[in-house]
Amino acid sequence: MTQRETKACTFLRSIPTLVGFSLSILFAILIFDACYSAFSWGKFTISDYGKYTNVLWNCAHGHPFRELVDHTYLSTHLSFDLELLGFFFWVWDHPFLPSVLQWLGLIVGALILWRTLHVKKIQSRIIAALLFFYIANPFTQSVMLSEYHGVSLNFLLFPWLYHCLSCQKRFVWIPFILCLGIREETGMIITPMLLYFAVKNRWRLGYSLAALAFLYSVFAIFVLFPWLAGVTYIVRRGNPVDLKYYWAITAMDPFMIRGKRFIWYFMMSLVFFRKRGWIPILLFPAVGIWVTSTSSDPWIFEQKSHYPAHHIVLFTLALIEAIYVSMRQGNLMKSFNSLRYALFLILITLAWHRSKGFVYLGGCYDRIYGNIHPKGQEILEAAQHIPKDGILLCDPQLAGFCANRASLIVWEQLEERDYHPDIIFTRFKGMKGYPEQFKEWIQNGSFGISYFEKGYLIVQKGYSLNRNEEIF
Repeated sequence: MTQRETKACTFLRSIPTLVGFSLSILFAILIFDACYSAFSWGKFTISDYGKYTNVLWNCAHGHPFRELVDHTYLSTHLSFDLELLGFFFWVWDHPFLPSVLQWLGLIVGALILWRTLHVKKIQSRIIAALLFFYIANPFTQSVMLSEYHGVSLNFLLFPWLYHCLSCQKRFVWIPFILCLGIREETGMIITPMLLYFAVKNRWRLGYSLAALAFLYSVFAIFVLFPWLAGVTYIVRRGNPVDLKYYWAITAMDPFMIRGKRFIWYFMMSLVFFRKRGWIPILLFPAVGIWVTSTSSDPWIFEQKSHYPAHHIVLFTLALIEAIYVSMRQGNLMKSFNSLRYALFLILITLAWHRSKGFVYLGGCYDRIYGNIHPKGQEILEAAQHIPKDGILLCDPQLAGFCANRASLIVWEQLEERDYHPDIIFTRFKGMKGYPEQFKEWIQNGSFGISYFEKGYLIVQKGYSLNRNEEIF
């Protein structure tokens, strides 16, 4: 082979690497752009974005886990890590911050994976393909674009835990403790991965960590959660599905409905079902898949919204471990084999995106993910005129734009309990569209209009009444 032919061959083999890294960067940008576009369209409302924003802001300002006015987020999930995230509101006090943190967690997690793969001496074309899959697969897109949820920390902390288990065991306690703080069930989710490394490396501490993670989740679910929430975990989350009932009524339907979402997993991992490559594939995401697949809620077992967050990250880590095991056994050591699998992983990720993706050219693409709505900027401008002190009453659709404050309620809560708001922020729709109580406040002079521009209204208790006639 001549020198010219050698260079041409080298260039051709480098194409998957260039394509993989380029697509990873492109999809990371597309996801961030889609997040802000969805935010500007008002997709992020009181539940769950507004509540998370409010909790994070309160964590930063001396009210740990306080939600809205008189609730605690710990009655929803034991997400102790939120206390650490609240710090970022001192850096940038903006309602879009939770989405930025969620996206940054994905990016930093991808960088940790890149470092882990580099340490394991996995070929660059495989690294590029894996990073592309990690960032661009539709499950990741779904989590990133589903408002904000604490489980998005999986994209940062699970890769960090895997890196320490693989390469730096002396620091494993840091991501281990942080993982337990994601949610009450996370200890059970990571137990199989901890157990895998304990057995693989004959690592005594690994057995202890696996046992500790499992026991913490049991304690958190059956003791700590009921103590903090006032109700049992089963009552709060709902009963798991009665699979026997479904088997008797619809035969194979439950398996088809609940299993079809994972057909892409099967296609990507088929090559590793030789020798020991199958072990991490089946083990790492097992509990995460079981938790979502046995739920009675269609939104959960169909893997919508943020619910794939547990198993998609662990499946990616399982792929990495399977590749590493296969390379050590010589199955992927040949350049042609690694080139073939890198191309296969890139193509299957693109096909999956074309079928179920949310950003540009995806099967679930919508205009709210591709165009910034000018109304979003108008709402943000109006929200800047809202005082930070006092209880804010607002429309549920506007809560995502103004929840970075101490106290917040929406109209439905006003009807449930006798709250006394100090400020009201609403998209004005005529006096007929509001409860009688609102009309009384305006008519008797309890509240005065402080802002009324482009259809958005802010009224404050005790404010000047000079502009009140504008809305009659």
